[in-house]
Amino acid sequence: MARLLSVLVVALLLTACSRSLSGTYTDEVGFMSFTFERDGRVVQSTLGLEVEMRYQRDGDRIVIENGMGDFVFTRVDADTLEGPLGMRLRRKE
Repeated sequence: MARLLSVLVVALLLTACSRSLSGTYTDEVGFMSFTFERDGRVVQSTLGLEVEMRYQRDGDRIVIENGMGDFVFTRVDADTLEGPLGMRLRRKE
């Protein structure tokens, strides 16, 4: 019984710490959006042009890797990301 309880506690802790990033985040006017997939892919859409890239999580930092330089966003809360030059993205519902 104690072993089962230990396994459950570890599973819950891992789930709580992962704080997965998925969904679409967009700027205030809808000019740009980022759709994050759980497998590390992200699609940036700007004025209908879509580019697929990879991202990595490092705590509250999200690093989007592209060939010309990385974008770094900070997770402000569950629904908000803050990026370069004060760009704020909100999760679309």
